[in-house]
Amino acid sequence: MNGWMLFLVIAFVLGIIVSNILLLKHSAKMKLPDSVLKSIEEKKQAEALAKKKQETKKPTDD
Repeated sequence: MNGWMLFLVIAFVLGIIVSNILLLKHSAKMKLPDSVLKSIEEKKQAEALAKKKQETKKPTDD
């Protein structure tokens, strides 16, 4: 493999890595719609309620 081919492969791989990092940074700044936030909160509450019910059904080992 000659030098130019190796350079192009390394540049291509670094370009993919940098573009993925930039995409993650950009998506972290995005705002979620209120409907999505509401459904996330409802899901968290349902999971907490299910976990609480499951804990109360377990017999204690004393």
